[in-house]
Amino acid sequence: MFRIEPDFEASIIHATVVGATLLAPECQRLFDAVDEAVQLTGIRRVLLEVGADHAIGEPYTDKLRLANRLVNDPTIAHTRFAYVPTRGAEIDPVVEALAKAKGFQGQRFEDPDDALDWLTEADASSTDAGAGRPGSHH
Repeated sequence: MFRIEPDFEASIIHATVVGATLLAPECQRLFDAVDEAVQLTGIRRVLLEVGADHAIGEPYTDKLRLANRLVNDPTIAHTRFAYVPTRGAEIDPVVEALAKAKGFQGQRFEDPDDALDWLTEADASSTDAGAGRPGSHH
């Protein structure tokens, strides 16, 4: 189960995943919802808190399809993702490695505050006003 909530004040989409296990079809639906939220709000920064284990035993083809989605979907590919495993959740290392190898720019964090800092810095550094700001990287 997941929830998508735009935070207009912070200019971040907050996505939360809870449950015991997250299967590839649910991941696809999650990214459908994130894609829609990005298009409707124009917000291109996503904090994804994952509180459900990925189903590690899923077929490799499902994992590859999910990784491809992260880099080939035009909306998702141009959105900054910071993801944080919560409640001891395990993120499938195969999906993570495949997506990164294909160019996924998301970053994994252990602390949501660090993730928010990175999202904010990433946004500031992509604008002319924020470029080259001293001390902008932790």
